[in-house]
Amino acid sequence: MMPDREERSREERIRLRALEIWREQGCPEGRAREHWQQAEREVGGDDTGETGGNQPVGQAEATTRSDEQA
Repeated sequence: MMPDREERSREERIRLRALEIWREQGCPEGRAREHWQQAEREVGGDDTGETGGNQPVGQAEATTRSDEQA
C-alpha cells in the first residue's frame, strides 16, 4: 500500500491529466469516467484495480448533470 502523500500526489497527476484529455477532446459531457481511466493508464503507478472511482470535480459534476437530464 502506498503512503498517503504518494497516493494523493498520484491522484492529483491523474486529475490534471484527465482534465487535459477532456480539454483536448473539446470538453465533451458524459465522458469523465473514460477520461479518468485513460489518465490512470497514462500516469501508471498503483495497480489496485480501482479505476474510475474518483473523477475530477468539474467532470464528475458535468456527468451527473447530464445524467440527470437524460
